[in-house]
Amino acid sequence: MSIEGLKQTKLLLIGETGVGKSSLGNFILKSDVFSEGDSNNSVTKDTIGYFGEGDRSDVFVIDTPGLNDTCGFDNEGIQNIIECVKNTGLQGIVLTMNYNVDRFYASLKQVVKVISDIFLFSEFWKHTCIVWTKCYNFIPRKKIEKYKIEKEKFKEEMIEFIKQTNKINENIDIPMFFVDSQPEEDYDNTRTEEEIVKLIKWARGLKPFDKEEINKIINEYKEIIYEEKEGHETIERLKQTKLLLIGETCVGKSSLGNFILKKNVFMVCDGLNSVTKEGAGYFGEGDRSDVFVIDTPGLNDTCGFDNEGIQNIIGCVKVTGLQGIILTMDYNSCRLSGNLKYIVKVISDAFPIKDFWKHVCIVWTKCYNCYSQKKIEKDKILKNEIKEEMIEFIKQTNKINKNIDIPMYYVDSQPDDEDYDNTRSEEEIVKLIKWARGLSSFDKEEINKLIGEFKEIGYEEKEECKIIEETKYNITYKITNI
Repeated sequence: MSIEGLKQTKLLLIGETGVGKSSLGNFILKSDVFSEGDSNNSVTKDTIGYFGEGDRSDVFVIDTPGLNDTCGFDNEGIQNIIECVKNTGLQGIVLTMNYNVDRFYASLKQVVKVISDIFLFSEFWKHTCIVWTKCYNFIPRKKIEKYKIEKEKFKEEMIEFIKQTNKINENIDIPMFFVDSQPEEDYDNTRTEEEIVKLIKWARGLKPFDKEEINKIINEYKEIIYEEKEGHETIERLKQTKLLLIGETCVGKSSLGNFILKKNVFMVCDGLNSVTKEGAGYFGEGDRSDVFVIDTPGLNDTCGFDNEGIQNIIGCVKVTGLQGIILTMDYNSCRLSGNLKYIVKVISDAFPIKDFWKHVCIVWTKCYNCYSQKKIEKDKILKNEIKEEMIEFIKQTNKINKNIDIPMYYVDSQPDDEDYDNTRSEEEIVKLIKWARGLSSFDKEEINKLIGEFKEIGYEEKEECKIIEETKYNITYKITNI
């Protein structure tokens, strides 16, 4: 039977830039037909569709450029989507959202508003599902089940917004699916495959939109002026404090981020291997709701500096803005190692911004709450010596003559709650946030001028540092110059 003779299932992928629509389309179709981006910048410039392979040969997926109000809505792009839908027909809309986003912020509201204004179909939202992309296959199933509760709340908030925006009184149910469409080879991705099977089953059960309704779609898309854009949302009315965590692998950046935000949003490494694969940011809770922390993969020359990873960090900073940089260092390290010098060099080359180092602090992580105050005060003498050595290296590397002062904080972000009081760490975080809130934001023009292509740094004093054994009370290192 010809492909035209089968009952076809036609899906439209819509979402913000960089959420993984193209890789999701390839995963659904079992065919690598869409070009996938390797950074935060979209590579999908045109609306285009393909049929799948094998048991997906009846499935037709239309990929679209990202809708992102940081770049502005492209009316020509919207017209292309409309024309494609008119020509091909449509059954279902897949609204793609980043699993690591934890709030229904203004950009997503803008996307929903655009969809509502384009597709004036009756019962349109009954044909819409949400696919949470970047739900990585290494995330434990137990954690995903726990987070599904938060995603349900997110969905209900979105549905309420849809009902208000479209003046709908009846109930709306939007199914959700959790997917990793770019899986790591070392992890089983059966969960995602099962989710895609459920998605396709849902889609195949939908009736196509009526052709007459499709033909009535607006011929000329009018730009939407939506009053609650990102710059005016309630949270945005506050002066935001945006912080970037940078450091070696497994020094505790992710747990520090959670500790600062008062919420567990970053996956925490429970061994010696990093679990943070890309830059991701979140707002905090309560009195930290104005604080936005960006976690990053570890910079560690034992794995090699990943230029693509540096580009992701730069791209994230360009989108979100930045006030402060937190250089995370292991309290139990007693010297300014070659790796740390290398990280300083990377930071200097990645962020050639005026007065950059005035926006940097050091957080000594793994300063365990079991350590006595007397020991910590004694160790601070050595930490100050390390800081002075680092400042001298920064001045030489960047040819700076003026004095630099880098504040330092001592934190246990994974405290032993049962046996020790962690008030000291909490007080240190309060001081850190007070320092950060006092910083001015980096100039947007300077951020936009950040290097477009990060060039690998060849630094002669590298070394390989491996942890042989780590306990709550001591760490044994093996250091090899290379």
